[in-house]
Parts: sequence; structure tokens; C-alpha cells
Amino acid sequence: MSIVNRQELKYFIKKSDLPLITAFLESALIKDFYSTNSTYKISSLYFDTINDDDFVQKLDGVMYREKYRIRIYNNDLNTAKFEIKRKLNNCIQKISSKISKVDFENIYCGDYSPLEKYENIEYVSHRMAYLCYQPINIVTYDRTAYLLPINNIRVTIDSNLRTHGFHTDLSNLENLPVTNIQKNGLDILEIKYENSLPSFITDFLSSFKAVRSSVSKYALSRVDSNTEIHGDDPVIPF
Repeated sequence: MSIVNRQELKYFIKKSDLPLITAFLESALIKDFYSTNSTYKISSLYFDTINDDDFVQKLDGVMYREKYRIRIYNNDLNTAKFEIKRKLNNCIQKISSKISKVDFENIYCGDYSPLEKYENIEYVSHRMAYLCYQPINIVTYDRTAYLLPINNIRVTIDSNLRTHGFHTDLSNLENLPVTNIQKNGLDILEIKYENSLPSFITDFLSSFKAVRSSVSKYALSRVDSNTEIHGDDPVIPF
């Protein structure tokens, strides 16, 4: 079980700026364990209600909300984690718990009772059941991650953002159709931290024309799949 409370800053960055940004991060921060040799692949299966409540709350900019997902790394179900991601005004809280393959299969099939045995997420089993949550969308991307052992600082670069449309079989990713949904070909830079950022990080990043955004990979994927309930041409607030 892991509970993390941090601030999050998200930016769209140009690929032409990547070499300089990467060189800075390589020299100033520590490469994440999973990024030691190269990028690693993240795939997240998101759940939502039959009324798309979580998706709609994101588009409406609701300041206190949460969403549920199962995340795996490099297509390996042995790495599966159930995660709650909460937005609490300007703070982001993430609660993660590793789950077994059997629990994954049961949850995927709509039996949320296995979540009752995981500390701090027991209530989710009942909430997902009575609100009729279901697997709705998979988002996949390649991540390079860096960290700094002060203020829980973590910086990530996410590229090749893609979706699998209406297909939700996380155990069969390699055989699912895939669509690239990278917005205008831009990568996503995320900076996560507690309390404050060192000035050498903010000073360096301010030298780039990065566009800060409240980007949601889940929302981008849902809009691309045309499953939103606001019409065929929604105005996306990021």
C-alpha cells in the first residue's frame, strides 16, 4: 500500500526541446529505477460509471474528485496495481495497492469485492458496485522518470500517448488495435513534489516555452474514442 500527497505541474513540451530537457534532468536528478536502461511502458485501465461521472467531472473542472484505475508496467499483469487518484483542490493524492492476477480478473469482470481486503480502499468496492462502474478505457504511453530525494520530487516525460478505443482487455494488450492520441505531437512533462521546488529546477524550466495544462490522459483518450456525452465537438479545458 502506498499513499502519496503531492502537487502536480503538467506541461506540453516540444520534441525539439527534449534533448536539452533530458540532458538537464540526467545531470541534476536521479534516474528512476524503472528507467535505468530506457523508457518503460505504462498501461492504465480506467473505470467509470454508466453515466461517465468521472469523465464529466474532469471536463467540468470539479475541484474535489477521484477516479479508479488498474495500472500495469511493460504488459506484465504481475505488476498490476489498483489505484485511486484524488484531486483535492490543488493537491493530488494517489493511493496504490498491488493486486493479484486473480483479483484483477474478478475486478475486471465486475466483482469488486476483492478490494475489501486492501487497506484504505475497502470502501471503493461498495462504491463501484452501487454506482455501476465498469472498465471503460485503456491509456498507454512510454515514460522516462527522474527523482530527487528531497520534497518527494519526481519528474516524468511521457511520450507516444495512445489509446485502444473501446477495447478494455488489459491482459491482451499486444493484440488490441491502437491509436496515437499525442496532442499536436507534443510530449507531456509532469513535475510532482511536496512543499516546494528547488529554484534550479524552476529556473531551468522557465527557459522553455512549455504550455502548462491540466491535461488528463484519460480525458484525451475518451475524447478520441468519441465517448463523451457533451456532444461530438466538446470544448476541452486544457
